[in-house]
Amino acid sequence: MNDEESILASLATAYEAPKIALPPIDWKVDRQNARYLRVPIVCDCAPVDLLGVSIVGTAWTDEPDERVTFQLIMDVNGTNYRIARIDWRPRQPHTNRVGPAELLGLMAMTSIHDFPENAALGLEAMQAGNLPVVKPIDPEPDSFNALLQYLRDTFQLDNAMDIPAPPWAPQLL
Repeated sequence: MNDEESILASLATAYEAPKIALPPIDWKVDRQNARYLRVPIVCDCAPVDLLGVSIVGTAWTDEPDERVTFQLIMDVNGTNYRIARIDWRPRQPHTNRVGPAELLGLMAMTSIHDFPENAALGLEAMQAGNLPVVKPIDPEPDSFNALLQYLRDTFQLDNAMDIPAPPWAPQLL
């Protein structure tokens, strides 16, 4: 097995493994952009012996119930690989420019950049900030709690419901 095959096998194991989010699970304001929120979540993948698995959630303080992302990441020998990403109510759709024929040209708003389709493109696609292939999430989660349920089921994160809602700023109606 070459290095790429070995790393892809580790990423697949991390994707499929049951996970528990380790405390603390707190949203933090980004140091460079006060509108941007992040929740870094370290994952325990027992009984599988994996290190470096995390989920990073992002949201915007002034956009409640939209533009939320959760990304499953694994550090392998100092390199971060994106395994999968969930985008909930993004500002604009994602269009597949690569990927399997049945997904080419597909435009999706709320979507998952799932592991199997992106891993098929190789490790380079897993390192870039934007996993290139999406599938729509249907039905779209209708609330943040419904999004957490989808996260729990898709990323195998047993205690996903413990993730608090982002501290969105109150909106004037």
